[in-house]
Amino acid sequence: MCLARWESQGTHRNPNGEAILGPHKHQWTEDDEDRCAYVPDDIDESTRDTILVTFLEECGIDLEGEYEPQLPGIGQ
Repeated sequence: MCLARWESQGTHRNPNGEAILGPHKHQWTEDDEDRCAYVPDDIDESTRDTILVTFLEECGIDLEGEYEPQLPGIGQ
């Protein structure tokens, strides 16, 4: 089960037909599970690192240990 998901690029179509272009987040609902997405205004997209850290903070996930910045394929 996916409760939250960030996609840095691509197109998504919600169950109601609304098209989402570019970076978006998926959210879980009982009816649509993770098929609904929206354009967030609360993710700092300045770097790949800030995207990851901001999203993890929102999900309540703490980074522990060593972190290798600039993960390939995430963000801009």
